[in-house]
Amino acid sequence: MKIFACALSFMLLAAISASLLAADVTGKWSGQFKLDVRETVHPFTLDLKPDGPKLTGTYCPGDCAGGDDKTDILDGKIDGDTISFGISTGESDIPRLDFQGTVDGETIKFDVTGTAIDCHEANCITGEASATRAK
Repeated sequence: MKIFACALSFMLLAAISASLLAADVTGKWSGQFKLDVRETVHPFTLDLKPDGPKLTGTYCPGDCAGGDDKTDILDGKIDGDTISFGISTGESDIPRLDFQGTVDGETIKFDVTGTAIDCHEANCITGEASATRAK
């Protein structure tokens, strides 16, 4: 029974430590992404708010000065230095893009995936993105 209690204590301590080691992504981030299917670079602004393993916040194309194009991120998660979320693009040809990134201090590097309407695979749109914490 003592072994079980020790193992349970160790697992709880490990779970608490892992949540404390999550990267701090709170705040505004400026970045850009480029999809393999298009040559255009798309600037964006993120405002992120972690809550344990859940990540909430907003995405805005450009610098979000007007604020009208701001949209909530979808299915946001944070696990250590890895974050992921989706955005609704409002485009009929690529309705959603998913971002999975690694936080390294004041920068985040993302892989971007999406599915086009005329594609029958899970992620036929790919690209890259990066963001830096706004000062």
